[in-house]
Formats: sequence, structure tokens, C-alpha cells
Amino acid sequence: MLSIFGLRIDLDWFYNHADREIIQRWTVDGADTTRQHELVIKTPEPPAAEWCFLALGDTGDSDRFGSRISPQSAVATFMAQDCGLLAEAPTGEPLLGAPPVQPTAQMLIHTGDINYLTGEQRLYDLNFVDPYRPFLTEQSHYNNLIFRIPFLPVPGNHDYYDLHGWVAGLMKLGSWLGFSKLLTHFFYRIGLSVPLGGSDMGASYMTAFVESAPDRPQPLPYQPGVRTRLPNRYYQFRRGNVHCFALDSNTLDAPPPGTADPFKEKAHAIVERTERKLGHLNEQVKRDREWEQEETARQREAMRAGQHADLWPHLQSHLHAVATSAAALSAATNRWADKLATATPETSLPETNSVETALPQTALPQMDSAQAAQHLKALAQQNQDLHDQWSEILKTIEAAPEPVPAYEAQLDSLADLQEAWLHHLAQRDQFTVTLPGAPEYEAARQARLALDASLGQWCRQRVGSSLSGPCALAISEEEEEQEETDLSEAILDTQRDLAMARKLSQRSDEDYDAAQIEWLKSGLAAVKAEEAEQQRHDPSARIWRIVYLHHPIYTTLPSHAEHGDSIGVRHNLEAILKDADLVISGHSHGFEWLRSQAAPHQCYLVAGAGGQGRLQGSIFSPLLAGRYGAAKESLVQAGLTSLVWASGDPVMSGATVEHKLFSYLRIRVLPDELRVEPVGVRQLEAPAPDTPPHATSSDDALTPEAYDWERVYPMPVHEVADLPSGQHEGSISTPERRLHAIRIRRGQPPEAVWAE
Repeated sequence: MLSIFGLRIDLDWFYNHADREIIQRWTVDGADTTRQHELVIKTPEPPAAEWCFLALGDTGDSDRFGSRISPQSAVATFMAQDCGLLAEAPTGEPLLGAPPVQPTAQMLIHTGDINYLTGEQRLYDLNFVDPYRPFLTEQSHYNNLIFRIPFLPVPGNHDYYDLHGWVAGLMKLGSWLGFSKLLTHFFYRIGLSVPLGGSDMGASYMTAFVESAPDRPQPLPYQPGVRTRLPNRYYQFRRGNVHCFALDSNTLDAPPPGTADPFKEKAHAIVERTERKLGHLNEQVKRDREWEQEETARQREAMRAGQHADLWPHLQSHLHAVATSAAALSAATNRWADKLATATPETSLPETNSVETALPQTALPQMDSAQAAQHLKALAQQNQDLHDQWSEILKTIEAAPEPVPAYEAQLDSLADLQEAWLHHLAQRDQFTVTLPGAPEYEAARQARLALDASLGQWCRQRVGSSLSGPCALAISEEEEEQEETDLSEAILDTQRDLAMARKLSQRSDEDYDAAQIEWLKSGLAAVKAEEAEQQRHDPSARIWRIVYLHHPIYTTLPSHAEHGDSIGVRHNLEAILKDADLVISGHSHGFEWLRSQAAPHQCYLVAGAGGQGRLQGSIFSPLLAGRYGAAKESLVQAGLTSLVWASGDPVMSGATVEHKLFSYLRIRVLPDELRVEPVGVRQLEAPAPDTPPHATSSDDALTPEAYDWERVYPMPVHEVADLPSGQHEGSISTPERRLHAIRIRRGQPPEAVWAE
């Protein structure tokens, strides 16, 4: 049996739904007419002749950073400044190379992966509502997001994930065989929230963003500050002289019926290969586990013998931090409940949606403010009961003549309390995500983050901060794509690959999303014809055609380079996208500008560095010379001629935090061109070496103010050129070179504007 702390890694953790299931469930009305996929943005003033908007993707993991500023929040704050929604930077410090503040950005498009890891409803507060609070009205909440300016997303693959049945079932059972404790330890080690459920095939995303009322108007009006819902899972809209097509690329990788499906043919081999990789990972896990068991046994024996007196001050500090945070949470929750109780009794709160998650018992019926206050009071009491049990154990330990052996004797009881607390917090999140925002809510949210962080710090103190050893050895020459990366990350990546391979092995003709593809093709043609008609009267008339989606047409980042989903999307869309002026995607965690001889006038951009913590560099980096040969050759044969990329230093899976370069795009709309300005965002001061990357506490060194962020523009990038020459290892010129902008003019290849 392959296991990690008792958790089997040879079984599927994640479940990828078949495209046909998503198409049938989430294409509103099951229709493909234009009006049912059309959005009309209603604002007081139309855009001027020159205006701008922002783009980014792959963002939703702020929960892992606790109460300090996450990369996602830092990027969001700088974007809010660009949109005129904030006056101050996150740190109040001067901004390095900040772009001009005029013109103010007037909308934002998001290329998906809104909420990691599995799109859970309960995490929308932490991973979307809070980071993007400047873009939302004060009373916005998960069930009723009202944006101040147009904020227009598409779903990513993580927004559709679910936990496989066996994982979700065990999580529902809680402490069955200690499973959830073991899973908690694993995810705490890698800085992720424990997934207690999934998205219900994207239901969490659809509830947050898509209008499902059967009597909705067509086309659907989108009025910032009033009602900001999307008409469908894919849609189109016009803003000034820019026409955007927002695609759901999760269902765009299957080939047309009756054509060869090479990935389905290879899927069983890929499954076997991925399972062998899991076996390889398991050998490393077993070695790590054996070492940990031996080390833990030595530590516990030493604690029993009173030989670790120097350990007690650290343990005592963590134990008290948990108690202090829990007391603060109870107090903040009671204040919030008192505030709700004073509201008009008959005021109805939004109905919690019926998404079936690992915590179905928290799906509550519609209630008024008084009932919500009572439920908050009950949550506060549950938390207080756990606090009292924890504090009683702590008093017992501190009263003992030898506190360290006494601590060791109570360790299992403390671990049981930690597990109970995490399930309590998950149930709490499932309820509070549906409540309107308020100052009292914000105080309670901060207290909840502090408690989770304190529990995490104590957990890491007793089980270790990360799995030891990099996953560096390839299984065979044919399987060279295995990264030199953290072992725990490699396990998650491989589980994701296994879910995709199993999906491909079950693919059928019904998975081909003919309606969406035809809708895009005819829509681009219609806009092109409309522009031609305008030019009969005004030769300078332009309607810029922009397509954005999650999966990239091309990417060179290791996790997704030449994987089946991206290749499938390319095969289905590349010819159609020749009628677009700009294509923006995410999925790969970095910035890329890619050129292809198959579409020499096309500008393909990847904007996947919007805040998700794990960034990647290109497989054409010199550090990966001699590896990923098959992916490099495939990209070149597909037509890739050159690229520009950035995510920090040219590393495989992201360097230390001070090297990471997050980014977003600022797109200027000019009379005769589009000008894309990549804007970098990076952390100025890294945490202390012994500080876990997502730790928080009441210590001054760990407050948000200790982590300064800056905006970097023009943005430093790496350039790889002349790929068809056969130099597939790539060549990077002037790593310090800064990209000011990319100029896009109709009928001409995109052009770089370099900063001197």
C-alpha cells in the first residue's frame, strides 16, 4: 500500500468531470444562441477614445497566508490603485517604476482558477471576497457579489475540481482511523488549506458569478454597483471599441467526433506511467516517514526523560498562541452576532446555496438576521468549548514538575482537539461565507485566520515543516518531465495529472463542445463584418477582438507544457483565433508572451502569475538544459518561434519568496493599437529563515506591515529566441532586460517595446 502518514497516494484524490457533464449541466438553457451568451455592460460613461483595462489569472490561495498580505492581495491592491479604487499602496511605501495613473483602468478580466485547491464554497471568502474587497460594494458576499467596476472572470480547472469519493467520504467521517489528522499534517506541511470538499462540478463558481434565473433578460445587463452577474459559463461583451469573448476552455480540448483522439489512445499508458511515478514518490515518502518515525520516537523518549527543556518555551508559546487566538475568535464572533441581532428582525439573509460538499450539514435554510445571530452565537460557544478544553490541558502541563514529559503525555489529546477545531472552522466558513460584509465580520475573519495560523504553527512544530528531500530523479529517460521540486508538491502535481489521464481515458464524442466552438467562430466573424461595415464610412474605425480563456494555446512552463488539455485546446482553436487581435490565458503560473509561425500576427499571452504562490519558469531556461526534450520538440513542431517569460529567477517551481515575481497585465486601448504593459509585483523583504511561508502570529515580526511589496515596471523578463534553428535548449539574453510594453497593430506581428 502506498501511503503518506497513512494517506494512500496510489488512489485518486481529485476527480475531473467529463466535458459532456459540464456542458450539459452548466450551459444555461442548453442553448447556443448569441443572446443567451451576451452581456451588456451599463455604466454612466462609455470609455474614451483612449482607455485601459487589466487582466490576470491563477489567484485564489490567500487562505494559506493567514492574516499577512498574500501575493494575491498585494497584486489586487496595486490593481485597485490602477482602477482608482484605492489611494494607498499596501505598505504606503514609494512604488518602484509605477505605471502612470492615467488613464484609470475601467475593467478587469480574470482568466480563471479563482479558488484553490478544489473550488470549495467555504473558501470563497478567504480566496476571493477578501483579496478583491476594493472591487466590491460594502455589502457584497459570496452569494451576491456586486462589483464596483466590471470584473469579468472565466472558470479554470481548479474551479471545477472535486475530491474523489473515497477522500470526501473519509473527510465526512472526520476522525475515522485518524485520517483527517494525517491529511491535516500533510497539507499543513505544504502550506495549503485542508480540502474538505470540492466545487460540485463548478457549482460554487456558478453560484458566485453566473445568473441562473430562468426569466433573466437576454442579453443580460451588467450594471456595476447594482447587479453584476454573468449570462453563462462562456459569454461575450462589448466595451467601447473592444469586443471580448470569454471562453470556458475546460470543455474545449476534446477532438471533433469521428477524428483521431491520440490522447485517449495514450491515456492508459499515461495512467500506468503516472502510477509508476507515484510509486517512485512513495519510495521517497517511505524513507521520509521512516526517518520521521525514528526521529519522533527519539524526541518523545527525550521528552519523557526531561532532556528537552529548551524545547518547552517554544511549545509553550505556540500552545498559548492557540488559546489566545481562540479567545479572540469567540469574542469577535459574539460581537458580530450582537450586531446582527440588532438588525431588523424580519430582514432576510441570502439563502445558502445547496452545493453538496464534504460538510452538507452546514447547508442552512434561508434565515433572517436574528436566526443568523443565534447561529453565530452557537458557533462562538463551540469555539469557546474547544478553547476551554485546550486551556485546561495547558494548565495541567504547566502545573507539572516536569512540563515537557507532561506535554508528551497530553500530545494525543491536543492533536484530537486540533482536528476538532479544524472541522469547526470549516463548518464556520461554510456558513459565514454567505453573510454580508461588515466591520464586525472583518474582525471575526481576522481572528479566525489567526487561530488557524496558530494551530498550523503548533502542528509544524511537532511534525516538521516539510517533507525532506527533493523529488529529483527521473523514473526513466522517457519520463524526464519529473521536476526537481518539493516532494509534497510533486505528489499533488502527480495526483492532478492522474485525474486528467483518467478523464482522457473515458473521453467520448459527446465531450466535443461544438456549440461553444461554433459560437466563437461565428461571433468573431460577425464582429469582423461589423468593423468592415463601419470602415466603409470611417476607414480608421477599429473593433479590437480579444479572446480570453484559462488554458493556454502555447505554454513552456513545466506543469503544463504540451499536456493534453493545452494541445487539445490549440488544435480546436488556433485556426479560429487568427481572427482575434489578442489572446490571453492563464493555467501556467508565470508570464509568457509566445509567438508562433502558425499565426505570426497573433499575440498569445499567459497571465498566470496573479497571486497563486507557486510560480514556474520556462522549460527553455538554462537550468533545464537537457530535460523536457519531447515537450520542447513538440512546441517547435507546432510552430513556436520565440517567447518572453517571467516569474522571477529562471527556476523550475519557484525560488525563495524574494525571487518570485507576480504580475498582471495593463492593456491600453489606443486609436490604432493595443499596448500591453506587464506589471510585476514582488515582495521586498522576505520572512526570517525559520518562519514558515504561511505562518502568522501576534509577533510584530509576522504582522502584515513586516512584508513590504512593490510594483515593478517596466518588468524584468527573459527572452528565448530562434527556436526553429534547432537550438531547443533555448538561449536567454540579458536577464535584467525590462519589457516596457507589447504593441499590437492590425495585420502586423506584435512588437516589443524595451526599456532602455
